[in-house]
Amino acid sequence: NYTADDARADQEKAKVEAQLKLRETELKVLQGQIQPHFLFNTLNNLYGLALEKSAQLPTSILQLSDMLDFLLYKADQKLIALRVELKFIKDYLELERLRFGEKLLLEEELDIDDVEIEIPPFTLFTFVENAFKHGFSQQSGHVKLKIQLKVKHQQFQLEVVNSLSDDLDTTKSG
Repeated sequence: NYTADDARADQEKAKVEAQLKLRETELKVLQGQIQPHFLFNTLNNLYGLALEKSAQLPTSILQLSDMLDFLLYKADQKLIALRVELKFIKDYLELERLRFGEKLLLEEELDIDDVEIEIPPFTLFTFVENAFKHGFSQQSGHVKLKIQLKVKHQQFQLEVVNSLSDDLDTTKSG
């Protein structure tokens, strides 16, 4: 005696289960986007700033909060404004600066005619993150990062150069 109400209940149950599976998948993707090593390093650096009673602490906490907000609530959008991606990268770079301190030599050249142009999330960030992830982890001495971004007439030209030694043009990605 399977009724129409039973069928609707089964459909609703299947729909809820599918939504739960989708949410689990989304969570796994987000967890993969948040590099645990970066997060733990940043939290340790924030702890150090707290012990020092550093004036940098509030700004650094806000930067990390903005990044987590983006990762958890905005990264699933198909397109975002370039300015949003650039803000995310800026916050990331500032938090990496906490880790490397004076050893990080950063050079940025931005020539952008429209910061409202829409791009998929993490389009540019991936290159910057990889420069840190695959270039600086075992390095002592200065680490150099050069980011050149030119956006003209909806055409992008990106160059991210990191150093594995004191020679800036050792590794390129972009």
